[in-house]
Amino acid sequence: MYRDENGVLACDEDCSANLYTKNGGYFGIFPYEGINTKEMPKQAECAAIIISDSCGFTFWAEDFSQIHIFVTYDENGLIDAYRVEYGDTPVYDGEVKQRLSLFCDSRCYFSRGFFYSPYNFCVIRHP
Repeated sequence: MYRDENGVLACDEDCSANLYTKNGGYFGIFPYEGINTKEMPKQAECAAIIISDSCGFTFWAEDFSQIHIFVTYDENGLIDAYRVEYGDTPVYDGEVKQRLSLFCDSRCYFSRGFFYSPYNFCVIRHP
């Protein structure tokens, strides 16, 4: 995130964020789009925040059971790709839904990627 030449908060090319509010709303932050901070919900209004960048995903949630990780594997059984979603989300062809509890608890750690979870905050880094 940075401020552009007009002082508007924006994301760079490899960053985006999804803010899910407690009342069911959504606020997206996308590369090179100005962020209207007056419309952006405060963290206290959010049920979950998922941020992606070139390193992976970082997320925070009041209820980790609403965070879902979907994984696709290559022919050798290694993780080929993954996505992190919030709420009711379908599983697409070739994906396997992984329980977050397999990866993350209150003191979370995951080896190949990296999950980190003090105080309901988690980071997933690309292998």
